[in-house]
Amino acid sequence: MRLLTRTFRPAARIGARPFSTDHLKRTATYEDHVALGGKLVDFAGYAMPVQYVAKDSKHSLSIIESTKWTREHASLFDVSHMCSVIWRGKDAVRFVEKVTVADVAGLPVGRGVLSVICNEAGGSIDDTMITKCADEDGKGGEHIYQVINAGCADKDLAHFRKHLAEFDGEVDLEVHWDTRGLFALQGPESQKILEKLSGKDLSQVAFGEWIPALDLGGAKTMVSRCGYTGEDGFELFVPGDAIKDTWKLLLGQDGVRAAGLGARDALRLEAGVCLYGHEL
Repeated sequence: MRLLTRTFRPAARIGARPFSTDHLKRTATYEDHVALGGKLVDFAGYAMPVQYVAKDSKHSLSIIESTKWTREHASLFDVSHMCSVIWRGKDAVRFVEKVTVADVAGLPVGRGVLSVICNEAGGSIDDTMITKCADEDGKGGEHIYQVINAGCADKDLAHFRKHLAEFDGEVDLEVHWDTRGLFALQGPESQKILEKLSGKDLSQVAFGEWIPALDLGGAKTMVSRCGYTGEDGFELFVPGDAIKDTWKLLLGQDGVRAAGLGARDALRLEAGVCLYGHEL
């Protein structure tokens, strides 16, 4: 969702000096990015790969090649730097409708929608994905799962807490940042890859629809059929103790290539998908 290219700091621009990532945050798959020859940049305070260049690696593609691969096959993007928020309580829907423009009350359980977080004047603070969920066992009631951009998360959370302090209803805020993995498997072959791994038929899962717990290598993974590339695909919210294994499991599938921020930005531009800080 948030790919501000002006924040990129490719190592190539620093000449012979090594690009240090010591001061940056790292996702759980950081070492895997390094092993694949990821060209790391400072993106929203995280060391994130623009593309992969390891010698003799099938994942070493130019940005154009990676973009085309996503269109024709399937690419795996690590977007774990993004922040997840869960809203619970009998007035959660009313609160989320107060701070976004989404019709959450009219959203069916198990469906998501792209929306905007607004300030008091109606200006946009961030773009966001909102999904109305039910607990896996169906006994815990509904909750709202929201994803916000890493580069905006601090101001978004401050905005939420300000309005929470003034809110007259019952709602609780849970922040899940750096405690779960978030991968985007994008491209026309994504469905068959997840079907092979899970043993489930996903043909009836519509765009924007949510699966509470898809078994991927033993990890109960929350999955949504969506993405920010303009291609068919899925976003996978992986439990913290299964992040590295799930990444390797997905990368080991035929037809899957690791992809970085460069291809992701090119794909969303081609699809005409708005980006906070650019079109918003």
